[in-house]
Amino acid sequence: MYHQHVVVERWKGFQEFMWWSAFSYDKKGPYYIWPKESDAVRKERERQQTIVLTNWNKARYAEDKASWELTKPMERMQLRSNMPGPKLKFRHEENGAYVLKDGKGGINWYRHQDEVLKPHLLPFARECIEGGDNCRPDTVVMEDGASSHKSAYSDELYISWEVVRMLWPANSPDLNMIEPCWFYMKIETTKKGAIHSDEELRAAWVKCWEELPQWRIQAWIGRIIEHIKQVILLEGGNHYKEGRLKGQLKQRVH
Repeated sequence: MYHQHVVVERWKGFQEFMWWSAFSYDKKGPYYIWPKESDAVRKERERQQTIVLTNWNKARYAEDKASWELTKPMERMQLRSNMPGPKLKFRHEENGAYVLKDGKGGINWYRHQDEVLKPHLLPFARECIEGGDNCRPDTVVMEDGASSHKSAYSDELYISWEVVRMLWPANSPDLNMIEPCWFYMKIETTKKGAIHSDEELRAAWVKCWEELPQWRIQAWIGRIIEHIKQVILLEGGNHYKEGRLKGQLKQRVH
């Protein structure tokens, strides 16, 4: 016989998937559910990525090598015949070449660009910048610190789209506007217990996202101002109670 207060309940046979979405103060953005891949599909995707990157690197090899040579002092290049030691050799993989490295869960920078940035996030950012009456020309994109997000290769893409992204402060979930959203959606979609069907789980998250009120999003964004004040007051520390500060009531925006 076990007392209830020492029992930790766990769900068995639950389903899970990887979800991505974005929002701004004025509008809710797109969402994306990462598809599950079989080993065969994953290997084929990686093969196609390798082909694309190989062609990209061939196209930029001469330019990257010329740039490397210009940045090296004459002494280090050892162009003088009387200087001892081995001559430096250009290695493209260390100087400009696109290198594919898998992130956690197999989401590398290339896949993040191909499935999220190009079709979803960057078009949404441009919509926020140019979007009519509610446009915000000073829009800045904020992603978390996942390796696929902070890749230097993504800088080139952001520049080409003329979209600015924020440098992410490491280990700072309290300064991320969308972090409370994940907790909220998990609670909302499991009020009746764990969902055991993959199809039902995905449908529940899509429905929850589509019904998510904009006033709640604005409250999540609004709390960041006070959090930043607290971090500054504590000289970079975050040992304070997170959430909306006492006296700050949520205001529904209709």
